[in-house]
Amino acid sequence: MTASPDEQPPGAAAILPGLRWSIKRSFVDYISHAPGGRATLRDGAFATGSREVVFPYDASQGDGESPKSPWFRGGVVFSAHSGVLLVRVDSPQVELSGRGGALTIADPFDRSGQARRLLATFDVGCERLGPFERWTGTAVRLAPESTELFNDVYPAGAEFDPLTIVLPAYRAALSG
Repeated sequence: MTASPDEQPPGAAAILPGLRWSIKRSFVDYISHAPGGRATLRDGAFATGSREVVFPYDASQGDGESPKSPWFRGGVVFSAHSGVLLVRVDSPQVELSGRGGALTIADPFDRSGQARRLLATFDVGCERLGPFERWTGTAVRLAPESTELFNDVYPAGAEFDPLTIVLPAYRAALSG
């Protein structure tokens, strides 16, 4: 993955609230070997040494009080084959409900820039880490309305990689 120097994390050891996700490793591997394949990070997103994309937590979005609908900033654009393959994952937001979650992104086909698209659903568990809470998303599945984002290569329900969400701890219990 490529990034400009100002898109790198402020400190590798620092805990940064955000969404960490390797998307789908087989897809990222395909991009890295495809002609002209690249992943370009944008607007504050950065890559880790383990090939996860970190989308930093954006406290300016939403009501700032609800731990159930956090927004994240940044994006990653995967491209290959002279632009014939182009996949954008921008401005993710999650909706957490009980033991499940949904991940939406800015709809790459919406010219107004306002529409959201359900990308994936997942099972979720939470643990407290001092002033933070870590939500672990497992059984991450591609939503039916997003198969076209991947040129219909992956069917609805295809398994994607687990994801991790780190958020500041809130006064109210997150499990309720």
